[in-house]
Amino acid sequence: MDDKTTYQDTDTQTTEQTPAADAPETLSPAPLESDTEIQATEPEEVMPEEEQAPPFCDKVFGMPRLCVYGVFIGYGAGLVAAGLFTLISGIDVGVTSIPGFIGAIVGYLLCNRQVKRILAQAETEKKAALEKQS
Repeated sequence: MDDKTTYQDTDTQTTEQTPAADAPETLSPAPLESDTEIQATEPEEVMPEEEQAPPFCDKVFGMPRLCVYGVFIGYGAGLVAAGLFTLISGIDVGVTSIPGFIGAIVGYLLCNRQVKRILAQAETEKKAALEKQS
């Protein structure tokens, strides 16, 4: 006996899709009011100027944001320095966290000094602006 099995090709089946030309047109957005109409309907609110600290003075983990960046970059630089020292000298450093912590401390100190300078400069500019007004 001859066992003949017929296989059906599933790749030849196609699904009908609606062509893009038959798709309904998209709705256009409602006309927007002109700027003059918006200004005429909304009263202008005068907000008092609040003293805003620059974004680098935001506190993150209890220290200014710029100091946090310095800690992260310093820690990474300490790890890279430890790795390069190991590659160049052939002496295994062993614990790479110590150079990382030293780098983090240096990064914090440098950035903290910079934050103090920037705040002092902003204070002098503020005093100069007040003197011009009076």
